[in-house]
Amino acid sequence: MVGRSSNGHSTVVREIVHLRSFEFTAQRLGFDTQTLDEKLEGLLFVLARLPEVFPAVAENDEGELLYAARYRGTPPLLVWFTFDADAVRLWFLTVATSEYDEGF
Repeated sequence: MVGRSSNGHSTVVREIVHLRSFEFTAQRLGFDTQTLDEKLEGLLFVLARLPEVFPAVAENDEGELLYAARYRGTPPLLVWFTFDADAVRLWFLTVATSEYDEGF
């Protein structure tokens, strides 16, 4: 369903897609997909609805802008993603380790 919220943002709910690279990096950090989805539930809720509010910080090999969203729990994590009108694709998961990372 598409509409507009009171703040002018689209109310589209996009599909969240875990790419193989995301699952690989999550496993290397000791997370399985189900546990990680539970941990990131609130962040994934926002990503599905408002991915455009997060900063574009890099470009992937396909020329798409990569965005970063910070999970402020323990450990602090960065979720690297791309999106279009239908889906948010999760590319990588990293631990936020610097002041630069903490700024997201």
